[in-house]
Amino acid sequence: MNAKIEIETTTEKQEEVVLQADGARTGAGLRGAFGGLRGALCGVFLEREREIDGLLCALVARQHVLLLGDPGTGKSALTNALCGSIDGSRYFQWLMTRYTTPEELFGPVSLSALKADKFQRVPTGKLPEGNIAFLDEVWKANSAILNSLLTIVNERKWHNNGGAVAVPLEILVGASNELPEGEELSALYDRFLLRFWVEPLKSDGSFATLLLSDEPVLPAGLITLDEVHAAQAEAKALPLSRAVAERLAELRREIAGAGLPQASDRRWKQCVSLLRARAWLAGDAAVSLDHFDVLAHALWSDPEQRSEIAKIVSRYTASTVAEARKVYDAITDLIARMPKAEDRYLETSPTVSREGRKAEDKLRALAESATTQTSRDAIGALIEEAVRALAPVRDAAARSIGMKR
Repeated sequence: MNAKIEIETTTEKQEEVVLQADGARTGAGLRGAFGGLRGALCGVFLEREREIDGLLCALVARQHVLLLGDPGTGKSALTNALCGSIDGSRYFQWLMTRYTTPEELFGPVSLSALKADKFQRVPTGKLPEGNIAFLDEVWKANSAILNSLLTIVNERKWHNNGGAVAVPLEILVGASNELPEGEELSALYDRFLLRFWVEPLKSDGSFATLLLSDEPVLPAGLITLDEVHAAQAEAKALPLSRAVAERLAELRREIAGAGLPQASDRRWKQCVSLLRARAWLAGDAAVSLDHFDVLAHALWSDPEQRSEIAKIVSRYTASTVAEARKVYDAITDLIARMPKAEDRYLETSPTVSREGRKAEDKLRALAESATTQTSRDAIGALIEEAVRALAPVRDAAARSIGMKR
C-alpha cells in the first residue's frame, strides 16, 4: 500500500508525496524532494541559483559540469554540499597538479597481483568508486592523466588489468580558472556538457551575509541515491516530439549561420538528456520549447560566446520568456555602456537605476503572465540576475545623492 505524507516545497506550498512500498518517492513527491534540495542549496550558496539548477539538471541527466572562474567562489563547497545531501552517495575530490599521478586518482598498484604477473590497481576510496566526483584545477594535470579519464566520464567504464569495469559515476564536476590549452584536451573538454562561468558575489547584501555566516552546513540525506536513479529513469521516459527535434535542428543551423563554433553531433544528442531532465525537474509531462533555456549553458565553447548563444537560444523559448530576455538584455547593455570614469559613473547611475527599476517591474509582470512553471522559473532567474547586475549601480546612485545604504 502507498503511504502519503506532506512536505513543504520551496514555493511554500504543501505537496503530496507518494511513497512506494519500499519508501522510495516517485513522481511529484520525488520532484518535491529535489525542489527541497534546491531550496536548501540556494539558501546557503547565495547568487548561485544558475549553477545549482545546472548541477541538479546534470545529475538527473547523468551528465557532467565544468565550473569556470576565479578560485574562492565556492565551486568545491557547492559540489561537496550536493553530494553530502544525497544519502548513500560516495564523493571523490582531488586537486589536480602537473605532478598528479594515476595512483592519486585510480589507486595504488596491487602488490599481490604483481606477484601473479597482473597489473591491477586497488581503487578503494578513489575516483572509480565515486558517485559524484570533483576535480579542482582540472586542466593542471598532464594530458596523459586527463585522457585516461575519457572512458570513465563518457562510457562509465574503467580499464583495470586489461578489463573494462563499470563505474558508478553519476556526475563529474570540473573546476578551473582557465580553459584547456592544446587539441589533446579538446575531447575531455567536450565531455563537460554544461559549462558555467562562476563570478564573485555582486550584491553587497550577499557579500555581507557571506562574511557573517559560518561554514555552510546542509541537512544530510535530503534525497537518496536510489531516488536519484529513480529521477533519472523518469526523466529519460519523457517524450520529445518530432516538432521539438526539428526546432533543435533549426537552432543548430542558426548558431552555425551566426559564425559560432558548431557543437558535435554527440553533444547535441546529449542535450536531449538535458532537456528531458529540465522538463522533469519543472514537473512538465514532455519536452517543449520552454526547456530550451538550459541549452544556453551547453552550446558555447569559449566564454566570449556565452552572450550570443544565450540570445539565440532565447528566441526559441516561450514568447514570455523571450520577451523577458529582451528586457533583461536591454538593461544589462545599458549597464555595460555606463562610463568607466568614477565621476561620470556616479553621475549616470541615478538614471540607469530608475531604468533598472522599470525593467524589473516589466520582468515581474511577465512572470505573472507566464502560463507554465518552467517559464515562471526562467523569468524568475532573469529577475535575480538583473537585481545582482543593478546592485552596484544602485549603490553608486545612493552615493551620488549623499545617501548611505
